[in-house]
Amino acid sequence: MAKFTIMPQAAGWRYVGFSLYRLRPGEIAEEATGDREVILVIVEGKTVLHAAGQDWGMLGERMNVFEKTPPHCLYVPNGKDWRAVADTECTIAVCSAPGKGGHAARRIGPDGISLTARGKGTNTRHINNIAMENEDYCDEVRPINEVQVWDLNVTNSGKLVETLKSQGFKASVVDDLETAAGQADIISCATLSHEPLIKFEWLRPGTHLDLIGSFTPHMREADNACFSNGSVYIDSPDALKESGDLICPINDGVMQASDIIGTLSDLCRGQTPVRTSRDQITIFKAVGTGLSDLAAGALAYKNLTA
Repeated sequence: MAKFTIMPQAAGWRYVGFSLYRLRPGEIAEEATGDREVILVIVEGKTVLHAAGQDWGMLGERMNVFEKTPPHCLYVPNGKDWRAVADTECTIAVCSAPGKGGHAARRIGPDGISLTARGKGTNTRHINNIAMENEDYCDEVRPINEVQVWDLNVTNSGKLVETLKSQGFKASVVDDLETAAGQADIISCATLSHEPLIKFEWLRPGTHLDLIGSFTPHMREADNACFSNGSVYIDSPDALKESGDLICPINDGVMQASDIIGTLSDLCRGQTPVRTSRDQITIFKAVGTGLSDLAAGALAYKNLTA
């Protein structure tokens, strides 16, 4: 048996981990997931899998990774064990991320997994999209380990924190906005402020800043330096006419409309560059669109009919 492992701290990643087992017939691979959720991908060959207290039987069909057929996969939540006994020579990929115990073990594919294009031109390649974005397979795309809430009204902060705790999040009220912002990976602002609340000098490398307020020309949530130094995306071109967060830095000459990297629609279509380094500070400015209303409505309907 051969095993190759890449963990986040070794590769400079923040969340995901990856390991690969190559087994001969009869060999066994087994692990406890600990605090991480995993997706086991049967890259090649066949194996009998037992995981999370269940016998999943024989998984795997393709004998070569270059066959144009989707793989058999198994999602295993954190706090569980899994065990694979190779029936043939086989390769098993173990893809992991921090888990919250929000999902039960389940098979993924091969039905429903389709080839998806990535890149353009000579860089085009096709991948089997296993944990599809429109399927609720695992706990997080980007795991949220802790939430800190700041508000001028401490009572409102406390109510939101209690709601978050009831949903399984580690959450707390903070009274020092500068310190909290400097510790965060993701900052979401939803305020009615007319003065900038977030300063670029507070942000550490790699921070993502969501700005949901400032839907009139006189409202602000972030200072000019955020927009002159960060990589800026918007939900729609209307934001350039409606939000003081964009109007003010453009009028002050610290940025131009052409500095906007792309819109939400561009991102969804893969038509605009995404984050290119782990230290890049990204900013998403939203003023509200029919697209986001539709997404919110779809989520509400899904939760009501679940």
